[in-house]
Amino acid sequence: MIVRCDLAVVQEFADRGQSPLHVSIIVLPEASLMTFAATVDPIRAANRLGGSKYYQWRIISIDGQQIVTTSETAIQADGSIKDKTSQDVTVVLGSFNLGPSRGRRAWCLQTPHA
Repeated sequence: MIVRCDLAVVQEFADRGQSPLHVSIIVLPEASLMTFAATVDPIRAANRLGGSKYYQWRIISIDGQQIVTTSETAIQADGSIKDKTSQDVTVVLGSFNLGPSRGRRAWCLQTPHA
């Protein structure tokens, strides 16, 4: 996903009177902290530079528990993939170690985030 932090684009979105763009970020176990930061920071910066809440995001894990990254940094989840939520965009951050997650492929087909 590419999130532009162009103030003209953010202002155009605001001028249309729309509510924040709701983004669900599904983070798989052992995801890279760098990938996580590269996803969240541009939308955080757009809110800050634009002076308003143009984007609202939720961090989603498979089970609703915190996610431990490859650098052993824990990321607190706001919910699980089983939660029924409304979003405009869903982003999935993969993992370096897909082995433990392979048995969970079915959740992609069953989740309301699809």
